[in-house]
Amino acid sequence: MLDSIKSHIGGDCRVIGVLGYPVQHSLSPAMHNAAIQALSLPLVYVPFEVNPEYLATALEGLSALNAMGANLTIPHKEAAVSLMDELAPMAKRIGSVNTVVFEGGKKIGHSTDGIGFLAPLRERRFQLKGAHCVLIGAGGAARAIVYALAEAGTNVVIINRTCARAERLAAEVNRFRPGIAKHLEWGDGLPVEAACRSCDLVVNATSLGMAPHDKEVVWDLPMRSLLPTAIVYDLVYRPAKTRLMEIAEERGCETINGLKMLVHQGAESFRIWTGLTPPVAVMERAALEQLRSSEV
Repeated sequence: MLDSIKSHIGGDCRVIGVLGYPVQHSLSPAMHNAAIQALSLPLVYVPFEVNPEYLATALEGLSALNAMGANLTIPHKEAAVSLMDELAPMAKRIGSVNTVVFEGGKKIGHSTDGIGFLAPLRERRFQLKGAHCVLIGAGGAARAIVYALAEAGTNVVIINRTCARAERLAAEVNRFRPGIAKHLEWGDGLPVEAACRSCDLVVNATSLGMAPHDKEVVWDLPMRSLLPTAIVYDLVYRPAKTRLMEIAEERGCETINGLKMLVHQGAESFRIWTGLTPPVAVMERAALEQLRSSEV
């Protein structure tokens, strides 16, 4: 991969980066550099570890260096909102930026997380409008997902250990699409069980089940009450099959892990930066290879 990247670096080469803290774990460089190579573009995608206190400086520096754009990952997505000169509608709505375009001296913020999340469901021809979803979590990832689902006409029950956060998020989404979201507390007994039993889609938008703590997780939500027709979508992709997914498959449910969301949100960022159709299959293969090699 290093030799292929070097072959693209010349006087006309422009930089795209991913800013995170930490950032060593990111699969985005492998994924995007594979796409760049496949399309023979004069670009290079570089990871930058940026302490939160230097985020504004880092963004200004990339703009000054005529970088094409950047991805933002934890913990920068929400902090970047106030640093943008312009915000795309979805980024403004959810208060999160994961994609920055440097254009004409301006920093333009986008969020591609919702598009990335919905793509695997649409690939499976899942009927989003009118479906019922149980969303576990009320943090940053959940915000992007619940707005994407609400825009698609999906009814959402948000379940979170801190009920107040779920309540606030549901109220916020209902101002956007009245009556589309409800909230429940994690240990809310029969109401949670009823929500799981009647849902078409379960989404884990927390880090529960993520390696290296995947063996320690005990899912105490009533997932065994799921109908076998439900899809269970876990944003975690380390390990590739989480305990939640194992429980779902024991019920006969179809499962999706978070790798496809990562690939599709990256592909949408690539489209925004370059205006080109991204080679999604190439990006997914590169991400999967990088993931496997990091687990050896």
